[in-house]
Amino acid sequence: MADREQSEPPKPAWQLPGLPSMLSATDLLRIAQIQTELMRELPETVAELTRAARSLAESVDAVKETLASAQDTVTSAGSVVARVEAVVNELEGPVHALRPGLQRVSEVLEAPVVRRLPELLESVEDTILPMTGAAERIRGRLARVREWRLRAIAQARHTCRFHPPST
Repeated sequence: MADREQSEPPKPAWQLPGLPSMLSATDLLRIAQIQTELMRELPETVAELTRAARSLAESVDAVKETLASAQDTVTSAGSVVARVEAVVNELEGPVHALRPGLQRVSEVLEAPVVRRLPELLESVEDTILPMTGAAERIRGRLARVREWRLRAIAQARHTCRFHPPST
């Protein structure tokens, strides 16, 4: 490798490293074809870049709208939270004031008498329902007797025309 470095002629100062000192006609033709191909694709590439830029601008606008909506939502949520907090603060005192009464109600509901209430109510129902049924039957009989008496009185008035004495 040291032989190669010594065998290469020195390059002029204007020549870039790694490039041959003189391009061949084939190389020049190939470079011209590549350049022509690139120039032919340039309008399409510019159009694609323009579409991409427009799409990006639309996306940015959509993101701005979304952010504005999100900010409105956060503001609304903040006011709702503030209102809920105020309501909680308003209700905290009255709810704490209910505690002693609720404790007394709890003590009453835990009493043995309250546990026996369902049985007691069932017993009352078993005792009173037959009595109410009997009372209804008696009331029906009394109504029929009254009706019979009223008819009998009406019939007696009709058959017995009573005339008071003349004076």
